[in-house]
Amino acid sequence: MLRKQLRGFWSIKSASAHLMPTLKYGLRGQIGNLATFFTYRLDVFVINYFLPLAQLGYYALGVTISEALWQFPSAAAYALFPRTARTESLASTRFSCLVMRQVLLVTCICGLLLAVTCPLVVPLVFGARFVPSVSVVLLLVPGTMALSLAKVGCSDLAGRGKNGYSSIFALVCLGLTVALDLLLIPRWGIHGAAAASSLAYFIDAAMVLMALRFELRVTWKDLLLPLASDFDSYRAVWRRVLALIISSCRSESERSSKGDFSPLRSH
Repeated sequence: MLRKQLRGFWSIKSASAHLMPTLKYGLRGQIGNLATFFTYRLDVFVINYFLPLAQLGYYALGVTISEALWQFPSAAAYALFPRTARTESLASTRFSCLVMRQVLLVTCICGLLLAVTCPLVVPLVFGARFVPSVSVVLLLVPGTMALSLAKVGCSDLAGRGKNGYSSIFALVCLGLTVALDLLLIPRWGIHGAAAASSLAYFIDAAMVLMALRFELRVTWKDLLLPLASDFDSYRAVWRRVLALIISSCRSESERSSKGDFSPLRSH
């Protein structure tokens, strides 16, 4: 069944035309992935070297909570990459700007909610001993919100074949993180680690946004400022949800009314 599809599959001559460009593309992105991994986790090793183990636990919890903000941007980034790669430039530019604006809006709302509820939720869920994690979360939230945009921006750039940007920026931020960690953690402890990470995230996001704006040839307003038309989808979703709630309430009311009169009919 697969003989026709696999015919010529192992032909070195036909594969060589795509092999080297694919390897170059993958290596450019992999360098950035490794640098990003160490940027996210290097502070853990530095804290473990300079501070008691309990401080590392407080910091690790704060990092885990703050990184919850990346769930929506990560999903948007995974969906945006293939669409950008297969869509014409003008249509993909408009859609990329729309996604960036929505990610910024949703992330800001979620970040504010996290900052407000964190001082109450962390002691309630994890106990009063983990109160030091609250300040870590509050220091990390601004940088985490900024890096949410960088994640989506890097995905769009990669879909355009420009993944070299993310690798360069990740290496810059890795060097910055090393310097800031060694400077701030011995002085300020886990607060210094959180401030260093947040600052590095901000710088990474700024570089990615500038590169994305340059490649898309758009204004900052088009890229980041939500438009009135962007809220049409939210209104449509809200109307559908409201209609479902009303329909469900009516159905429940009808079932209840039938149940009230059924004994009378039985008599």
